[in-house]
Amino acid sequence: MFNKAVDLANRGEHEKAAELFEQIAHTTSRPNVQAQAAHHASQLRKMAAHNRHIDQYNQAVSFHNGGDLAAAESLMLELLADDPEDELRRKAEELLRTIRRRRASEERSGR
Repeated sequence: MFNKAVDLANRGEHEKAAELFEQIAHTTSRPNVQAQAAHHASQLRKMAAHNRHIDQYNQAVSFHNGGDLAAAESLMLELLADDPEDELRRKAEELLRTIRRRRASEERSGR
C-alpha cells in the first residue's frame, strides 16, 4: 500500500496519495512507518491545497478577463477563506480589490 501511495503522489494525485498515507499511519503497528506516512500525508495535503488555490486563482482571472465579475469575486472569497500561502493571499486580495473596483465602476456606468 505504501508503494501505491508513492505512485499516486508521483502521478500528481496528491489527495488520493494523502488518504492512503493516512490509512497507513492509522493501521500500522510500526512507529517509524507511522511517522513517515503521517509526514507524507501532511506534505501532500499542503501540496494539494496549494494546487487547488492556484487553480482557483487562475479560474478567477479567467472569469475576470471574460467579464464574469461575480464568479471571479466568489472564487476569490472562497480562496481567501481557505487561508492560502502569503504570496498567493496578497495576489488574491489584489485581484479581489480590482474586481470590486471594476464592478463598482460598471454599476456606476449602468452596465
